[in-house]
Amino acid sequence: MKKVLNFIAVIAVALCIVSCGDDNEEGGKAPFAGDYAGTIVMSVGESIMDPIDGIVTLTVDSDDKVTIVLPEAKMNPKMSIPSITLKNVQYVKAADGSYNLKLDAFNIDVNGTNYVSKGLNGTVRGNVLTLNYDFQPGAMPMSINIEFKGNK
Repeated sequence: MKKVLNFIAVIAVALCIVSCGDDNEEGGKAPFAGDYAGTIVMSVGESIMDPIDGIVTLTVDSDDKVTIVLPEAKMNPKMSIPSITLKNVQYVKAADGSYNLKLDAFNIDVNGTNYVSKGLNGTVRGNVLTLNYDFQPGAMPMSINIEFKGNK
């Protein structure tokens, strides 16, 4: 009888250990981390540029922060916005299972040019990432508004 009880105890402990694993498929990270291939649409004032392809990368840093790597965006051979890495972007899981992304106004220096932004907002719904952000590079008098929509 003692062997049977020991066997049952060992099985119970093994089942408890297995059930304590992380249910998240991303190894403990939010399921939206990864690369999203999609389309970038830029506009300055009323002028809308032709859409271009790009890849945005999301890396989860903590329970509520993500790093976003924005792709280079070339408007023409003489004018482009370089790839920019944004850290400490907040994310919150919404009631519908989507994730809301937000970064308030910021300044970032890339290759000697200061990029000023009013902020970034986005949503990850399923495997679809949508971002809206703006930049005012250097002494440019107007902001460049950017929309990105891509799939994981």
